[in-house]
Amino acid sequence: LRVAPGLVEPELRSAFFMTANDFSTLGSYFMFVYAIAQIPCGVLIDRLGVKRVVLTSIILCLIGNGMLIVGNSLWEAQISRMFMGLGSACAYVGCLKVAADSFPSSTRGFFMGAALTIGLFGPLIAAKPLVHLIEAENWQYAFKVLSAVGVILWFCLVIVMPKEDVNRGATLKWSEITQSIAMVFK
Repeated sequence: LRVAPGLVEPELRSAFFMTANDFSTLGSYFMFVYAIAQIPCGVLIDRLGVKRVVLTSIILCLIGNGMLIVGNSLWEAQISRMFMGLGSACAYVGCLKVAADSFPSSTRGFFMGAALTIGLFGPLIAAKPLVHLIEAENWQYAFKVLSAVGVILWFCLVIVMPKEDVNRGATLKWSEITQSIAMVFK
């Protein structure tokens, strides 16, 4: 979902009557929401559990993708990308949490790095089949296939992911956030 609009740029610009500047907002809205939403995702994962947050994230991505498929205006496309960014934000944070909780400290770094690598190479690997799908049909059909893959992924995760204990006491305080961000920059 992150790179798919770039693969159908002419079709999206035509369908939504966008200028090049309008089209660039689709990537911007996705990335801004994606980056900002990662901050509370950790607390949500601690408070509600990885399974609930990841399953909800997939639903948000599906909603955004559906909005893009049926939408016909620029603001609908922008809001759809915001939903996709919000849904995608918890993917990497969720992988880090699973690696931190499920693996010994000696292999934790490997699995965290593997998650990052897969996250970076995934769009590169998926782009070619998606382009073939777009060329064979149209962009809406390709995005419907992405939705179908998302639904299948959701059901697989419902079955595979174990229910975990959650920390109902996890909170999100602005002072803790700013202190943690300052520590990262130091």
